[in-house]
Amino acid sequence: MTTSKTLTELFTYYRSDVGASQAPSTQYQQGFFFDAVARELGHVRLEDLTPDILRAWKGRLSLRHKASTVYRYMVLLGCALRYGVECGWLVHNPLAKIRRPSPGRGRVRFLTQDEQRRLLDACRQSRNPLLYAVVLTALWTGGRKEEIRQLQWPEVDFAGA
Repeated sequence: MTTSKTLTELFTYYRSDVGASQAPSTQYQQGFFFDAVARELGHVRLEDLTPDILRAWKGRLSLRHKASTVYRYMVLLGCALRYGVECGWLVHNPLAKIRRPSPGRGRVRFLTQDEQRRLLDACRQSRNPLLYAVVLTALWTGGRKEEIRQLQWPEVDFAGA
């Protein structure tokens, strides 16, 4: 069952429902992306959203962005369109019929010893008394921000380090 909702309306509902449980930085990034897509395609009614329209959108993106960025944008749009299918606003996800570019290899970079030293020196000078410990833990464990933030003392094992 389809409705005569537009892509902009889908983004609004997706952000209010799904976005509420996401990190603020994710909400910001998705909002920025959805606003950009809405400027270009937001007026399109969901039942009129075809793979051809989305292929043309992908082609325009490819002229301005790297393949890995186009891939990320297609993933974000795909999440919203799948939500539209779950809500019954779309019969199927029209983006599913479009080939995504390669996500690329990504980038793995490690700080040099000099960069680590300068970072830790700056953390020591911070007004936040926990910053040095958090950054040092991240450097030594490779833990992500939320993993370190939620770390509890019973999980810390100095002897096994």
